[in-house]
Amino acid sequence: MLSKVVARISELEYKNGKYENAIPAFMRLAAISTTKKDLYTAWSGLMESHYLLAQYDSADKYANLIIEKGNINAGAVNKASLYLGKTAMARGDYETAKDEFLNTLNSAQDEYGAEAKYLMAEIFYLNKEHARCYETLVGLNRDFSAYTEWVGKSFLLLVDNYIAQGETFQARGTLKSLIDNFPLQHIKDKATEKMKQMDEADRRSEAETKSDTVDNR
Repeated sequence: MLSKVVARISELEYKNGKYENAIPAFMRLAAISTTKKDLYTAWSGLMESHYLLAQYDSADKYANLIIEKGNINAGAVNKASLYLGKTAMARGDYETAKDEFLNTLNSAQDEYGAEAKYLMAEIFYLNKEHARCYETLVGLNRDFSAYTEWVGKSFLLLVDNYIAQGETFQARGTLKSLIDNFPLQHIKDKATEKMKQMDEADRRSEAETKSDTVDNR
């Protein structure tokens, strides 16, 4: 069946990071699709490919199409809502992004909800709203504990949030816990790298303090 062949080509181009090639392939799939599944595959692929190419208006177009045809499936609508938030965030429109992430969270108790919660926390962190960032990350770990990837990322962001407030003891404690106990190796590796960066910053600070002491003699 032609649609299966085109769908396979589209997905291979996407997985190989060739988004410029994936877009016309997904557009062809949308044109020839005869099932909701194929149509959603095409629209979702177009939404994600345009997003990854920083073509946010086009990504929004397909996200809105998916939402308007909301009878595809609940996960499809949740993902589209998340991407409307991600495009707004990428443009620096944090208020719109937060509204879209809240829309996602109101209906999504899945991986898209977990990502929406994480990105809400990231916006609070970027806006230096550290208490709200902390509360949101605690909520993510409570409500989306099954999504280990996002739990791990949330702890890494929590470390950054602690450091931004000068709470290095809490930051180090969180990193040590991740390094010793977290089940995903790439999260452990990032925690190890952050710990090295903190150690290096401490060494520089000590060297500068010693230098200032010598200069003042």
